[in-house]
Amino acid sequence: MISKKKEKLNWILTYDLRLNQTYTFRYISFLKKLIEKNNNTKAIGLIFPFNPHHIEDVSINSSLIHRPKLIELVELTITDYNIIQRILLFIDAHQYPFWLEKSFLAIHVMIYKVDAWFVNPSNFKNIKTEPSIIISGGSGGIIKSSYLLSKKFNAKLVLDYRDPWNFGYHLLETNYLIHSLKRRFTLKTELRILEYAHHITTVSESLKNCFPKKYHHKITVIENGSNFEQEDIIYQINAKPEKFSISYLGTIYNDQLFEEDFFKAFAYFYSSTDNNSLIALNFIGADKNDSLKKLIKKYKLEKITSVTKRMSEEMLLTYLTQSSIFLQLRFKDRSQIITSKITDYLMFGKPILLPVSDKGDIAETIKKYQAGYVCNGVEDTIVVLQKEYQKFLNKESIMIHQKDLSHLSRTQISKKLVKVIEDLQA
Repeated sequence: MISKKKEKLNWILTYDLRLNQTYTFRYISFLKKLIEKNNNTKAIGLIFPFNPHHIEDVSINSSLIHRPKLIELVELTITDYNIIQRILLFIDAHQYPFWLEKSFLAIHVMIYKVDAWFVNPSNFKNIKTEPSIIISGGSGGIIKSSYLLSKKFNAKLVLDYRDPWNFGYHLLETNYLIHSLKRRFTLKTELRILEYAHHITTVSESLKNCFPKKYHHKITVIENGSNFEQEDIIYQINAKPEKFSISYLGTIYNDQLFEEDFFKAFAYFYSSTDNNSLIALNFIGADKNDSLKKLIKKYKLEKITSVTKRMSEEMLLTYLTQSSIFLQLRFKDRSQIITSKITDYLMFGKPILLPVSDKGDIAETIKKYQAGYVCNGVEDTIVVLQKEYQKFLNKESIMIHQKDLSHLSRTQISKKLVKVIEDLQA
């Protein structure tokens, strides 16, 4: 264990920071705010050659990293793999079916007691600096990697949980059986790391409350924020758009498509509306999901529906400023998920439509901000669509009540992490 005195340096350890993914924006915002407050910080993006998920867009957006202030960003390509990781590389390189990859991901958990996004500390030998604080930003594999590096460098450890490991809902695209098996093999590892960690951050009070109470004294909630600043976009928002468009932003999971209430309601609304030439449906960043495309075809909505790849912030603005309604679909039986898209929706001031209540964080957020509609199925959703469409035809403003939401931006929310780090440095 290294005990020599060193300068105050923070590492943020996470996935590939070149990807256009929610975690990228979270950790870049952390990095920028820490640097702005004179905290010497490096963000280390771990480049794994195998894909994280078959329905997520993993295209590289180089504009995310080539910004003047991001001078402390390191891209680390993993070279030292264990045997299961090597098999995963082979499966990916030969484009074998995803079920085979999932099988070896499960085998990795059983053998190594952690997921495949674990990085052997030997991969860091060419990084010459030594951290005094390590912020872990990822799943169990990255958490364990950060833990081992923290012990090696005698650095304090902060665990940032965007999603739970063992304490909380089971992850999207998994079931209770998989969750239970994973918990059986990894729970002791997580408990050991939680005991050691100097601080823990989560994205919601709900997720915080999933942890054993003995750790609550060292947990801070740092919510998912919006990528946009209210002062930058408020005058770009069109309160009376030329088309009546319903937009969904980001990855859509099969666990959101298990019920078809929205599609049934929208198809009925569209087919029963006389003047429907101005109606549109957008799924922005969801083009990897084949189940979504099948549903669109099933309900004969192809002509009015756009399904796109993930877009840059600049390209997204057109959809966000011109939409009439923002769509959110619940995550099956999970009530503790709150996504960053909700804060983006709130920033742009159009009604949010939740066709079936999650009876949890999403519904509570919509109600708290009086930001739209929490429905109970097809009939409720049809009523909402007809009501909002009539407002559109009457050329009424479709904006919800305007409030100061500047505190929801990632820039503002990142200040909470600065306080955590400065308290640990004191």
